[in-house]
Amino acid sequence: MKVQKIIFWVIMAFIAIDFLAYLFPALKAIEQGGSSAGVWFFKLFRIAVCFGIGFSFFKLQKAYTENGFLTTNALKTLKMIGYLGLGIAVISSVEDAFSVLRSLEVHFNGHAPADVSLFAFVRAFIAHLLAREPLAILFGLFVLLIADFAQKALVFKSENESFI
Repeated sequence: MKVQKIIFWVIMAFIAIDFLAYLFPALKAIEQGGSSAGVWFFKLFRIAVCFGIGFSFFKLQKAYTENGFLTTNALKTLKMIGYLGLGIAVISSVEDAFSVLRSLEVHFNGHAPADVSLFAFVRAFIAHLLAREPLAILFGLFVLLIADFAQKALVFKSENESFI
């Protein structure tokens, strides 16, 4: 358990450093507006969600250490981790779609036509979600599957305890 905690805190420190490294350029880009503001905003949002997943893992591990099994609150946390994992895939895809819009703005000298922009945004979002984010999607679905399994195991555990 000590090694897991050390790895956890090292990863959380890297996530915090990553967030701080992007914070000031992001605030400047958001102030200027345009599609680059969307790229930076969703980049910061993705890092914040990763930090939320890490905090949820810490909370889950602490609850498991205290009780020796997963409780209903721990199962809610586990499901939240699964949904946040799926959210990472969506947020990263939106970030990539804004990157495509930014490149279109450069191509069209600052202002891309709305019909081209919308088509490019949707196409980039779907392509990125399906081609580049399968691990985040699979991670989220796997955690949700484990949460469902643990929910059923908790029901069986309570039924067995009621017989005693």
